[in-house]
Amino acid sequence: MQTMLERIADAEKQADLILEEANRQARESVAAAKEQAETAVAEAAEAEREKTAQALAKAETDGQALGESILSGVRGEISSVRAAAESKLPDAVTYLLERIEATL
Repeated sequence: MQTMLERIADAEKQADLILEEANRQARESVAAAKEQAETAVAEAAEAEREKTAQALAKAETDGQALGESILSGVRGEISSVRAAAESKLPDAVTYLLERIEATL
């Protein structure tokens, strides 16, 4: 039969073992949580990089379309101005020839 001191000593040993096991489990839990957090951060960063790449590609496409639209409008204006100038060209030539003849 165990004495009271032996029982206390055994209980202290068991408490130490329980404490060591709890500490080990806590370390493992912290390590697992850290690993999960790092994985989640890496996945989120990759997802954001993908979103950024998609947004950049869309911006390029939209920018090209807008540029073409602007150029098309400017080309139309240039054509209108050119047509107006060309329609006045015969009158301008006639006027200049008349001025030259008048000075001769």
